[in-house]
Amino acid sequence: MTRLVAAIACLSCLGIAGAQSDWSTFHGDNLRDGRSGVDFPGSAFHKAWTFSLDEHTFAYAKGTSVWSSCAVFGTVGGRTMVYVGAYDHNLYAIDAKTGDEIWRFTTGGELNAAPTFARIGSRAIVFIGSSDRTLYAIDAVTGEKVWSREVLPWTYTVSDSVPSATLVANVNGRDVVTIGFYLNDRQSMRTIEYGALFAFDGATGEQLWVSKHMPGTVSTQSIVHADDRWLILFGCEDGCMRAADARTGEFVWQVTLGHSITAATTVARLNGRLVVIAGDFFGMVWCLDAGTGKILWFYKTGHQVISTAAIDDVPMVYVGSHDRYLHAMDPATRKPRWKFATGKYITSSPLLATIAGRPAVVFNGLDDFLYVLDADSGKELWKFETGAMLWAYETRGTRLWSSPSAAVVDGKALLVLPAHDGKIYAFRASRGSASSAGGHEEVAPAVNPIVLYATP
Repeated sequence: MTRLVAAIACLSCLGIAGAQSDWSTFHGDNLRDGRSGVDFPGSAFHKAWTFSLDEHTFAYAKGTSVWSSCAVFGTVGGRTMVYVGAYDHNLYAIDAKTGDEIWRFTTGGELNAAPTFARIGSRAIVFIGSSDRTLYAIDAVTGEKVWSREVLPWTYTVSDSVPSATLVANVNGRDVVTIGFYLNDRQSMRTIEYGALFAFDGATGEQLWVSKHMPGTVSTQSIVHADDRWLILFGCEDGCMRAADARTGEFVWQVTLGHSITAATTVARLNGRLVVIAGDFFGMVWCLDAGTGKILWFYKTGHQVISTAAIDDVPMVYVGSHDRYLHAMDPATRKPRWKFATGKYITSSPLLATIAGRPAVVFNGLDDFLYVLDADSGKELWKFETGAMLWAYETRGTRLWSSPSAAVVDGKALLVLPAHDGKIYAFRASRGSASSAGGHEEVAPAVNPIVLYATP
């Protein structure tokens, strides 16, 4: 059994609600650790299909990605579907085998954060938050609305909200959906501007609780069982990482770190201890005790981090940075084992898989390339160049950009990338290898982990 597959088999020992290995939510599962559990037969990847938006209809806005932060998979009626949101306000359901559109559901705003596919009772539902300040529950088979909840009513002065990806977990026998929203209404006599974390009943849409008045955006959440209670873990734009009681929304702990935290919180067990890891806008990657919030260590990259970290059971931490490197960091020494150079910012969250049983890491950058690397050495195994971004420029914003996803479809591994050129690319792999020149930089074990600032 490979080290990655063995780790997936042991997820239950972490005490995580709803942990899965079928990539049904952002960054794989409720750990947000990026482990796909997928084994590709080789590194000779080829396109299986592409899916394109009908047309380029909206102008660029700061931080806007073409697609939601990643595509997710779900199997309904024996058919595996790809579910992905887009800046054109639509949630798409795509046949994972053929790339054909099955249905679309139109919301009132951009869909920048990833959906979640979940089974609530006997019904398959896709949950997604929209910038129209609304959480939607959509029937995964038909595309019909099951329920929706607007968290801030529309006014002439209200602004688009910034939602996180959704988290769906069974907490004490109840299916709970959590989502963060940044809300802003500029009425002259009643200005509203805050971040909030909401919890809803997955079956009915009943609001269970809300934690308000956090400055700025709220990151995508993870969940952990610690000290006999379920904790919702997330970061905020005010530089705080927080843990909320999943039953009440009350904060169990909150710790102020360096700067704004946009990346989702990643949960892992390191040296027998449950920890939570996230990067910030100062380029720091922080590791805290998941139960208490005690800071255990930090690692500094050369620029801001909005990439959600992936963690394997070696353990190694893989994270992208605006310093243009993918960092493979040893948490025991807080030093990089290797770094891989790209042509532009790495805003995506890396995915872990295996290729013929060997560990691999997959990610994309704003240089319009999708990369597959050997996870042990950082050697480039394969890369693919997409088309150019739809817009002529982008600015460093606070929203998550698209990341790759992977799952097994009809017995074969499938890699999916929602690219910035308005297309979704699906790849399969065959035995053998496809070599290409890489940007791998070896780092000696004794090198100081502090990386010099890289000018973007």
